Amino acid sequence: MKNNQLNKIVFFCISFLMTACSLPIQGTITQTIGNIMPSPDAPTPKGMLLQTTIAFCEPLFYNGENQSDGFYANLPTKLVKETSSNSKGFYKVQLDEGKYSVFVKIKDGWYAREVNDTYVNLLVVEKGKKVVKNINVKFNTTE
Repeated sequence: MKNNQLNKIVFFCISFLMTACSLPIQGTITQTIGNIMPSPDAPTPKGMLLQTTIAFCEPLFYNGENQSDGFYANLPTKLVKETSSNSKGFYKVQLDEGKYSVFVKIKDGWYAREVNDTYVNLLVVEKGKKVVKNINVKFNTTE
């Protein structure tokens, strides 16, 4: 009887530690195709909801040469975690604290166009902070 109780306590502690280290990340994936130039006569088109695969990788340093209009044939850094968005473009995943580059699966490659001064499509996960990462894939667009 005591072993069973001890096993339950150990299981609870391990479960608690695992969930305490990883944090919920969520967002919506959309895709915009065509002319999205602002116009006083027409509203800016909204993206279509996209059901696809999302890859969370080690941060990719941006050097100005490693990106071809946001498309990559293969994931350029080590994959940490992968998830999928549903038919409404929504995804949710648990990630540990840290920095990640986020890539979206498009056709035969991966998309990550947003760049800050240092990294490609950077996501920063910090303890106690809610993280929402919406991504709009701009494919064959005019901006």
